[in-house]
Amino acid sequence: MYQKRVLEKFGKNYLVDDETFVMGIRPTHGEHIAQRFNDYGLVLDACCGAGFMSIALAKQAKRIIAVDINLAHLKQAKANVKIAGVFQKVVFIHGDILDKNILSKFSKISGAFLDPDWAAKGNVKTTHTSELSKMQPPADKLFWAIHKINDNVALRLPATIEPAKLKDYPPHEFEKVYLDDQLKFCCAYFGDLAKKIGNTELRTFLEK
Repeated sequence: MYQKRVLEKFGKNYLVDDETFVMGIRPTHGEHIAQRFNDYGLVLDACCGAGFMSIALAKQAKRIIAVDINLAHLKQAKANVKIAGVFQKVVFIHGDILDKNILSKFSKISGAFLDPDWAAKGNVKTTHTSELSKMQPPADKLFWAIHKINDNVALRLPATIEPAKLKDYPPHEFEKVYLDDQLKFCCAYFGDLAKKIGNTELRTFLEK
């Protein structure tokens, strides 16, 4: 299932399902984001899904904590980091990222990558909400909970999001990420992860 499409999108025959195939970040984009975490000590990958961002982060940072509430997705992530050869650098936690007991485990993080599910509860995964509070978990609550622990936060958001949605957030870089001239998603960088304050863009192209 998906073997050819998985190979085309992710570069290896990783383990995915319908949801994680759609939500998973391409290596080119994941590596671009992960470079900002170069030489960081402990990095949180919140809502890690099938682990594609954990893989990219593990190649840059010293240690990764990967968290997801979906046990099936977490099992995929564990298998995929083994395939990528970075399993020894990633610690996995199953549970609600906003649970106080889980949040207490992040006191020593150097930075965090947040990737909430963009589909509102009950919607198909290809239908994205532009309301941060309707994402799963709520992206606004997730951001503020992690930002209290460390300023260095990257928040991945759907292409439908407008920069104005973050007007009351701390100063940040708002990057639009394109693939073959199609806007795929946005990423807001806070703290030292921001290269400049304001709007930026990344344009990438599939190999022909």
